[in-house]
Amino acid sequence: MFLVTPVLRGVQTLCVLTWDLGLVLVNAVTPNRKIGHVTPEGVPGAGGKWPEYVPPKEGDSRCSCPALNAMANHGEFLETSVVRLIKSSHHAPSS
Repeated sequence: MFLVTPVLRGVQTLCVLTWDLGLVLVNAVTPNRKIGHVTPEGVPGAGGKWPEYVPPKEGDSRCSCPALNAMANHGEFLETSVVRLIKSSHHAPSS
């Protein structure tokens, strides 16, 4: 393990740097999108218009993820459904 760890760490670093370089090259050759045209029409956020803020209701739970909370606050889905999804993913049914 003495020699394996530095070798694996070097391979991992090389992979990450290669991936980053690939992303830089792709971004350099792809056309830039105009401001206001990144989000397609017909989806929330198109043209900078987001759904109205909907405060949490009685019985809604908060998630530890700020992105999920923001989506729930703007009516993308119910906060209680997120909590159910998270709970069900942590407690797999036993056979």
